[in-house]
Amino acid sequence: MSELKFEDKIKKIEEIADKLDNNEIGIDELLKQYEDGIKLVEECRKYLDEAEQKITDLSNRESN
Repeated sequence: MSELKFEDKIKKIEEIADKLDNNEIGIDELLKQYEDGIKLVEECRKYLDEAEQKITDLSNRESN
């Protein structure tokens, strides 16, 4: 899933959440979708952490 762009990951997370909320799937698929959602959230969090670090680095460089 890491080949998806950030925005696509967010959209996929929303789709998974809708499926889970609406009970559209059986328990086995529910567990798989939940695991996939957790992985996507972790990837998005990592991306945002890296982006924040880049911004901090650039800000520090400009203030020096």
